[in-house]
Amino acid sequence: MKRRMATLAIVGAMAVAAMAPATVFAAQKVESQTHVYYEKGADSPDPYGRYAISFPANIVFNDQGDTNSEQDVTLKQVGTEALPADLSVQIDVASQNGMLLKNASDVNTTLDYEITYSGDKVSAQPKIDKTTTAGTAGSAQTIATFTAADDTISGTPVMTTTNVKNVKQGVAYTDILTYSATHVAPAVN
Repeated sequence: MKRRMATLAIVGAMAVAAMAPATVFAAQKVESQTHVYYEKGADSPDPYGRYAISFPANIVFNDQGDTNSEQDVTLKQVGTEALPADLSVQIDVASQNGMLLKNASDVNTTLDYEITYSGDKVSAQPKIDKTTTAGTAGSAQTIATFTAADDTISGTPVMTTTNVKNVKQGVAYTDILTYSATHVAPAVN
């Protein structure tokens, strides 16, 4: 009998609590717009059209400064004609903002980032950041010299600014990297 009374008391208390106004904590919904567009990703500095260079697409950092985008640059043979034995193609990169992410409406905040390149064709200076040549706005830095088909370098971007607490929510901080490929050898006839 005591058990029934206790059970009825608990059920009654639950019913009263269910009818009383209560705060409901729903799962937090997070939305973000993604801008999708096409960007030309390959071009050929070869005057004879024997190879093309594939350049990287966009870099998008998250709040932890990570990104899931590798920055690969690759030389691909086009057609069946053999590439010259003395082929030399110089790969450069320049940063519009000197390796800083900026926003015109928030001039007091800049976010530093760097890209470290790897691969057997990487130049003597495999990292670009605000202290390197690419860190001077508009100055190009050589990152590789390609000499054969399928030569590739991979870049790993990292945002080095660790404190993003004061960064305005929903505001894009940007930079533009300009990759270039220059046909160095053989000489063009």
